[in-house]
Amino acid sequence: MAKLVSGKLRLAIIGAGGISGAHARGIVAHKDKIDCVALCDVSEANLKSREEQLGGVKYKFNDWRKMLAEIGDQIDAVDICLPHHLHAPCIMDAAAAGKHILCEKPMCINLTEADQIAAAVEKSGITYMSAHNQLFMPVVREAKKMIDAGA
Repeated sequence: MAKLVSGKLRLAIIGAGGISGAHARGIVAHKDKIDCVALCDVSEANLKSREEQLGGVKYKFNDWRKMLAEIGDQIDAVDICLPHHLHAPCIMDAAAAGKHILCEKPMCINLTEADQIAAAVEKSGITYMSAHNQLFMPVVREAKKMIDAGA
């Protein structure tokens, strides 16, 4: 488990488009506990927009592998907000780098990737969480009841 050097969680957001805006609002609301030190996105416009929302970041990258290699020692965790097909490779790289992970749903796009992710997380000892924020919505709860009943 990573030890917090600054007393705050040092976070990097990987994928600075759409949904990362909601994540950034949470980060800003908890500035006393979280320091977003890096952003990574292939779009310069996304990087600029998210950096403005966060009130500035120390580092910006266009490639998560380069970011993990160059400043990995300055990151405790990553928040993955990429398109679905990129989740698994990014999770695998972040786990190999020893970074705790929050990943937007879905975790991946097939069972093979899910098995690979589970093995990588177990091997690395990091904490992984999928951001499934709608689990307790009435329609989802009802669907769960139906599945449990065999429907």
